[in-house]
Order: sequence, then structure tokens, then C-alpha cells
Amino acid sequence: MDSEGVLSSSSSYVEDEPFLPNIIHQACTSIEDFDECLAHLEQNDWNLHEAINSVLKAQSSDSPTTQPELPEVTEVPVVKSSKVTFASEPQVVFPSTSSREVDAADSCAGPSKPPAPKIRMLQFAISFRGRVVPHVVEDNRTVGVIKDLLAEELKLPRDKMKITGWSSSRVEPHDEELLSRLHLPLVNQLKLYVPDMDEPSEEEEEANGEDSFAERLSQSYILEITDTDENHVYSLRYEGSKTIFDVKQGVYALTNIPQRQQKWGGWCIDSDDSLTLAASGINHPKHILTLSRTTPKPEVPARTEAITVDGDSSDDEEFQDANETLDSYEGAMYEEEAEEMQTSRKFDPLIPPHTASDAEALQHFSREFEQRYGTTHPSFYLGSLEDAIKEAFNGSAKERKLLALYIHHDKSIFSNVFCSQVLCADSVVSFLSQNFVTWAWDVTEDSNKDRVMEAVKNQFGSVTMATIRNLPPDKFPALVIIMRLHSNTQVFYVSQGDTSLDELMTNFVNAAEVFNEGKQTEIQMEEERESSERLKQEQDLAYQESLIVDRAKAEEKEKQEQEELEKMRIEHEEQLQRQEHEEAIRRSLEEQLTDEPPEDCSEPMTTLRMRLPNGETLIRRFLANERMQMVLNFLGSQGFNSENHKVLTTWPKKDLTTIDTNQSFKDLALCPQETLFVEER
Repeated sequence: MDSEGVLSSSSSYVEDEPFLPNIIHQACTSIEDFDECLAHLEQNDWNLHEAINSVLKAQSSDSPTTQPELPEVTEVPVVKSSKVTFASEPQVVFPSTSSREVDAADSCAGPSKPPAPKIRMLQFAISFRGRVVPHVVEDNRTVGVIKDLLAEELKLPRDKMKITGWSSSRVEPHDEELLSRLHLPLVNQLKLYVPDMDEPSEEEEEANGEDSFAERLSQSYILEITDTDENHVYSLRYEGSKTIFDVKQGVYALTNIPQRQQKWGGWCIDSDDSLTLAASGINHPKHILTLSRTTPKPEVPARTEAITVDGDSSDDEEFQDANETLDSYEGAMYEEEAEEMQTSRKFDPLIPPHTASDAEALQHFSREFEQRYGTTHPSFYLGSLEDAIKEAFNGSAKERKLLALYIHHDKSIFSNVFCSQVLCADSVVSFLSQNFVTWAWDVTEDSNKDRVMEAVKNQFGSVTMATIRNLPPDKFPALVIIMRLHSNTQVFYVSQGDTSLDELMTNFVNAAEVFNEGKQTEIQMEEERESSERLKQEQDLAYQESLIVDRAKAEEKEKQEQEELEKMRIEHEEQLQRQEHEEAIRRSLEEQLTDEPPEDCSEPMTTLRMRLPNGETLIRRFLANERMQMVLNFLGSQGFNSENHKVLTTWPKKDLTTIDTNQSFKDLALCPQETLFVEER
């Protein structure tokens, strides 16, 4: 079989768009549909090796009894033209076909009858009014099937739905369009709109959003992460308050894939590492992600020859190894880089000698460092080492951080590489900003070295000072990780200039884990102290408040007693005055009375029986021609004045206090005797 066109020259690889799909078709899969070949490549991020393996695995699983003889797939470098970067593509070595009668026009390694294309299970996360509706649909279904599922679940009119976010189309596809024709990835984020429906008010959306977000923060999310390179699935549980950065750091500790080399699928498009899982828009309680490794792809000049493969070659045939070409080119690159570095301008020192203050020295360090290595670098603390230690260790337990001392030396051969590729890497900068207070110094000049050594000795002791001083210049830069736990300051780790990024991040993570573990204990102790102090303060406050209340009650009681005494005094005085007044009236009335006539008086007289309110009876004799006023005066002298009492006759019943009191007893027919009733008004 002639497969000379399978891997052609680098120029045809770039200029001929159908080249990769033709590899899958002509080389090994027997897939006739060009669009299907293109979909397989897009599904595997245009990785030819993964695309071929996925198709061959699918074919072998579809027909186990008549499995064709599969090609051997191995990794070799493939060289592109000067317009594109160098990448490793698979070399396809086909087995001998001498024992098989295959027509040259047929596929090189496929079965005599092409198998049916594999059905893919597409995952959709459809957002609608703050809610994410997950669905899994086969790619041989239509767009209308998704609308049917949404209409049934959300109780929405199907004909009014508009779905956006299709990765391969700027306009909404027709309902009859097959999903397989849209060349969708396995995980898709879509948005649903129903224009004619009333939108919820801003207040309702805000209230619902706050409630649901607070709930999501406390919920647990299960992340099912598929490592596509190792074909392994991890099921990890995280709280909603954790960030995407926390997940990536955890995956780094689990898989040893640095964060900068992690390639993810399944996060929402607008997600960044600072978002919490609750705010990232992922599905609850379970969300599916994919993970793969990314490797840097060095550029190769166009003069390098392309690699071709003869499909009929046997196992003993040899092919050109591109590694030799890469080695020679890599050596040339380093020679050119070294020559360029030698001819480039000389930088000013990071810290000039004899700088007046630490703050001025570190401001110059930060400016010069940024001029050398760019704006992406750790945020250096602009103050003395003593102030940096206070910033890191002297706050509350929750606010404490690790301390990183970066010691630079311009005469070290590792300085430029360490600063540009390790210290200024995004993962290092991010981790330092979140977990460290970073303080830096330049020891290129002896005066600056003596100055920082004295400061390190004063703050951390002679052992730490000797560790840094004894480092030879070619071992710099040094990065010292210092932590303080339970009032004990200790040096956790000292890195040197030849430390790799992975090794440095590993030590960062280990230091953070040890520090956070001890930090949690200190936070708990501090919270207990604060709780005890707060309880004591509350008790003191309650005691003071109770004293104030008791004092107020005593004052109020004393005030009431004074008022009662004053009231009693006034009432007593009024009563005395009233009694004196009544006594005066009584004496006056008594003086106005005439003498009671004797029983044997010869003049006409009347005897009056006066029944008092208390049940007693008074009997007195009056002359018949005396005025009625004499009875009232008599009763008044006995304490029953006419202002407060009535004097009633028996029959006909009448009140004598209301009649003319100048009439005589005879005129009133009260002779010779009468009974009167004295009643209170």
C-alpha cells in the first residue's frame, strides 16, 4: 500500500486544509464523511494522535468478533513550515498487508465494510433565569429534541424558545438540524431565552439570587474530573466557598500537573481562578470536567526536512529521527541567546550601594526588577525586614501569612532564568500574593550583603544568617520560606537558583499545608480567648448595667416615698383645715341654736326623731313656732351639715333642705311630733 501522502511535506500540511481529516480517512479509519472526520479532530483539540486512537477504539468496540488489524501508533516529531510552530504528531506505521487481499482503492487498515460512526453523548448546561438545567443528548438527535426536553421540564412554550451559545454557529440552528452536524464539543454551555414571557423584577431577581447564592456557598459540589491523558477519573468533593484556584491546586497535588500546564474543559466560559464554585455556574450536585496536559511547543525553522512514512514498510525499516535536528537547533538557540545576552545593555543594580533607607532601597529594587522581567512579578513589601515580619506575623491568627525572603545576586548564572521562568511564573506570583508577605534584597554588593545579614541575624538568629551567607554566588538566588507557629519562628525551606518551578511549587504547597494546619489551631485558640474575653466583657457590662438599674430603682423608690410623704402631709394639712373649718361651722351653728324647751313647757312644741346614716337616732324638742332652720342648725352642730346631707320626711316624702327654712314647724305640719331621716347626698 502506498501512503506517501499520509504525512507530506510541512508546507502542504499548512496550506492543505483537509490534510488531517484525510489522514483519519485514508490512513486507518475508513470514515467516508469529511465532516465526521473534522468533528473527531475538533473533539480531540486537533490532536491527531488522540483522534486516531479514539476512532480505532470505537471501531474495535463496535465489532469485537471481526476486529481489523489496527495500525501501530507511536509519537514522533513532525515539522511544520516556518509559519507555524513545531508540534509532535503521531507517526502511523501500518502492518504488512501481504496476508490480506485489500484493494488499493480501499482503506489501508480498515475492515472491508466501513463501520457505522460512533454516537457521542453530548453534555449541555443550559442557563435560564439564574438556573442551570443539565441534559445529556446523543449527537444523532436534533436541536428540537433539546427544546422538547426543556419544554417538558420548565413548562415553557417550545415555539417561543431561543437557544444561544452554539460553539460552531453564530446563529441559532434549525430545530431539524442534527447535533452531529454542528461539530459540538462534549461539554456545552448554552443560554435559553423566552422573549414574550414577563421577566422577573430586579428586586425578585436580587432576593432570589442572594438566597440561592448563600445556599450554594454552603453546598458540596462533586467534581468528576477525567484525566484524558491517563484515562483516569477522579471524583473530588469541594464546598461551594472554595475557588477554582483551590481546585486546580488540589489537582496539582493529586496529579503532579502544574497549574500552568493544566488544560481544562467544562468550566464556564467567563470563569476565572478567583471565582468560588458557587459563583462559577457549574452544575450541582455533580459537575463533569476534563483535564489534559499542555506542553510547550518550540518553534523550528523552515529549513528542517519533513518526515514521511511508508505505509508498506516493515518493522526493520528505518525512518529519520527528528530529535537530532531538534538537538542541533536547540544548541543554536542557546548560543544565539547567550550571544544576545552578552551584547545587550547592562542593567542598573537592583539595590545601589549605600542606599539611605530600606524603603528607598526596596522601591528601587521593585522598579528595576519590573524593568528587567516585566510587570508580572511578586508584590515585594516596601519596608524594612522588621516591618515585613510584623506584617506577616503580628496580625490576628486569621490574617497571618508566611514570609518569603528573596535574596538576589546578579553574578549568579541562575538569576535571569530563575527570575523570568520561575519567580515570575503566574502560578508562583498568584500563590505568593495569596499566602505570603514577600520581602526582597540584592546582595550583589558587599555593603548590601552585610546590611541584610545583620538584619537577618537580629530577626532570626545566627543560624539563618550563616545559611544565607555561606551560599556561594553561583547558588543564588535564594528563596527562604519562614513561618511562625505558636510564637516560634522557624525557617521551613531554602531554595537555590537551580530549583525548578515544579519543585518550588511543591515546597510552597507543603509549607502552606503545614502553616495552615498550625494556623487553624492558633485560630481556634484565639477564638477561644476572644470568646472568653468577650464573655468577661459581657458579664462586666451586664454587672454595670445591673448596678445602674438598681441605682435607678433605688432613686425612683426614694422619689416615690418622698412624694408619698409629701402627699400625706398635704392631705393631713387639708384634713386638719377641713376639720377646723367644720368645727368652726359646728360651733357657729351650735351658738345659733335656741335652748331645748323642757318637757312640761306650756307653749306648743314638737318632738323630732332624727334617724342618722349610721343608724343612731337623735331626739330633740323644738317650739312649734320656731323656724325649720333650727333643725338644720342642730344637725349641723352634730356633724351632719346640709351641704352633704338631706333631711327627709316620712310621708309625703320631701327634702326639708330644699324648702324655705324660714317656715315654722307648725307651718310645715311637723307638730306635735315627726320622724326625719338624715341621708348623705
